[in-house]
Amino acid sequence: MAYIFKKDDTLNSIAGKYLISTNSALQVQRLNGIKDATKIRPGTVLKIPVTLLKSTPMTAKVVAFSGNVTIAGSKGSVAPSIGSGILESQTIITGAPGFLTMAVSDGSKVSLPSNSRVKILRLRRYVLTGGNDIDLFVERGRAETTAAPVRNPNSKFRMRTPTAVSAVRGTVFRFGYEGPEGSSLTEVVEGAVAVDAGKSATPTVLPNGFGAALPKTGNLLKEQLLPPPAILNSGSLQADAKVMFRLSAVSGAKGYHTQVARDAGFLEMIAEDVSVSPVASFDSVPDGTFFVRAMAIADSGLEGLSDTFAFRRRYMEIGATEASAPTGDTFQINWIDQGATNTIYRFQLFAADDAAIPLVDEPGLEATGITLTNLPPGTYRWRVNMRQNTADGPVDIWSQPQMFTIDK
Repeated sequence: MAYIFKKDDTLNSIAGKYLISTNSALQVQRLNGIKDATKIRPGTVLKIPVTLLKSTPMTAKVVAFSGNVTIAGSKGSVAPSIGSGILESQTIITGAPGFLTMAVSDGSKVSLPSNSRVKILRLRRYVLTGGNDIDLFVERGRAETTAAPVRNPNSKFRMRTPTAVSAVRGTVFRFGYEGPEGSSLTEVVEGAVAVDAGKSATPTVLPNGFGAALPKTGNLLKEQLLPPPAILNSGSLQADAKVMFRLSAVSGAKGYHTQVARDAGFLEMIAEDVSVSPVASFDSVPDGTFFVRAMAIADSGLEGLSDTFAFRRRYMEIGATEASAPTGDTFQINWIDQGATNTIYRFQLFAADDAAIPLVDEPGLEATGITLTNLPPGTYRWRVNMRQNTADGPVDIWSQPQMFTIDK
């Protein structure tokens, strides 16, 4: 850190205002080769180590989390809560599944997906310059950062792994570490990031839409990020037990990473899927309106750009029981609609070899069942439509066709 000596300054007065102790004055004097501390001229530039600077802690708070998440420190591990603080030297650990987003007092936000471990190395503001110092260490996994614009040139925001450091100035980027046998990964979504691999005095600057992978060989690989895959069924209501999305194949992709969140900014992630094929599948997604995005994964391990889509989830499970009455002239079909209230059903029955014209078409049913009479022997198909008004809008979906056979 450079400090310009002013009129009426003394090393002791500087130490009293800006340094961690008055003893630091002697260290500054020795470092700068000053023989007589009483004869320093105004305008003299003093070099002051960052380790000697007095600082105040910045705050970081949990704004969203879900699943298996812990915050570890010298006094043990605790579970997060909304609004709880995260301190310098603490480590955030997300399991599978587990997600956490923290907001820093400068306006930056950092989101961790599943299977990540990130330590807060520095989270402070220096009294001398008013600059922030944010330094995060990705021990494993990934972190997505929206860094606040830098208004003070003395502020620093760094993300590091054991093999690389990325310096940020007002941007959206992703940073990851695959372990000693893998790569350090930097992906720039907006803005620019400087990546220092420790091999050169000049960091590599990554512009918007580019990424860099540093494998264990130590040779930094810079490449353009893959384009976003389209989500082909993004507008469809998700009504089955599993939420599934079909993606368009991206040339050069070895896999796909798909995420689901409650918000369009993906601060409140709830699920993610990594697959080789362009299909993503999710279990246990509750009813509601959500957002989905997908990134294509290059051979280098870098994840590409993404587009965000909204989708509606309304789980409808149709199950059936069929039983002939003792007289054999009636047939009962029942279905199950999980969690449905104020729902109107429409039942249709078809001959198995003719799915165009229904033999029975009964709209306006309120009960989850229907009694059929005098059906001749044969094989039949049936389905049920559910119509319901929800807080997210009207729902109108059909069940998958079911079959049954009446013997002679």
